[in-house]
Amino acid sequence: MLVPITMLLSHRNVPGVMLFLGLSGLAAIRGMKLPSWSFWAFGFLAYISCTALWSPYGDALSWPLYMAALVLCLTGAARAYDPLTQKALFISVSLTLLLLGFEAVTGGLIRDVIPPDSRADMDDIATARGITIAISLAPAVLLGLYRKSKWTAMAVIAISVGYAATQFGITVNILAVVAGGLAAVVAYFAPRSALRLTFFGAGAMIILMPLIVMALPPVEQLILLEEGPVSWRQRLIIWKTVWAATLDHSFSFLFGHGVEAAKVLRDQLGMVQLPGAAADLHIIPNHPHNIYLQIWYEIGVIGVLIFLLALWQGGKALEDLVQDRAMIMAIVALASGTVVFASIDASLWTWWRVMGPTMGGFGLYYLAHTDQKNFV
Repeated sequence: MLVPITMLLSHRNVPGVMLFLGLSGLAAIRGMKLPSWSFWAFGFLAYISCTALWSPYGDALSWPLYMAALVLCLTGAARAYDPLTQKALFISVSLTLLLLGFEAVTGGLIRDVIPPDSRADMDDIATARGITIAISLAPAVLLGLYRKSKWTAMAVIAISVGYAATQFGITVNILAVVAGGLAAVVAYFAPRSALRLTFFGAGAMIILMPLIVMALPPVEQLILLEEGPVSWRQRLIIWKTVWAATLDHSFSFLFGHGVEAAKVLRDQLGMVQLPGAAADLHIIPNHPHNIYLQIWYEIGVIGVLIFLLALWQGGKALEDLVQDRAMIMAIVALASGTVVFASIDASLWTWWRVMGPTMGGFGLYYLAHTDQKNFV
């Protein structure tokens, strides 16, 4: 029950804990029949593992083990139907969302008083990353409260998450909340169309991002730009540079440069001075800050095609199975927020970013398959 609360204390510990939780459910895997759409999703993870064979990243061969652990986590969690466990998790996540709202109001009081001491700016960033995960978990919590007509609790948590997203200087949190909220409103009036549009948009992004990047000015011009926040100007440089590297070899364009290959670019390309920046910045940091371009660069055309097939099959399965307007609103809210994170700030290889939307999805999955009296 206390696992989600660790988001408040250290968001980086959450994925490891959740993976162990998934591994504890291995016994449930025996005899499990996977839906047909999931084979493409697992095929995507399998191909990622294959790219480790030609990746220039020094520790790439450890990634097949990580992918296997993730598969075990996902399949184990998919059978976690124990009502008591689900209720405890639901209450814990709700409490976490409220605590993060309290942190936003107080400027991070809880993290300040709990040792060890850390730099104030690093504490704020860590709390903001916890809020990033909380945004992914919120749709399932709000849906559960809605179905039990707990309007006050629903309003308090929605306000807590919304306000928390505006604090600690992470703009993408605000954008994700706005995107999720707008998508939910559209789904209220046109649920089926909103569901189709959300998954079509997620797939279109992987095709459109290269076109958007190709329309940007050359890197030499981007470096000289003075308008706008430094972090956003840096992103444009990152994206332009990564796409150029994607096209550097026909084999790599087709099969990908390999898992974590973008990290190698960090050291190869060095630093750059941007107008208004307090210090030199890496041309490429640890990742491209755009999952769609990361798939193109590290996993190649084959990875793009498998990703699109998995997305199409998953969206089609949801459209066939989900008939509940409120459930569709929650699904498109989660998916839209995830698209925002994927487009601006996320990495495929940052576990807490992957597990946030994944656990949010499982929350909706449990609500769809479990008697509602087991919740709250």
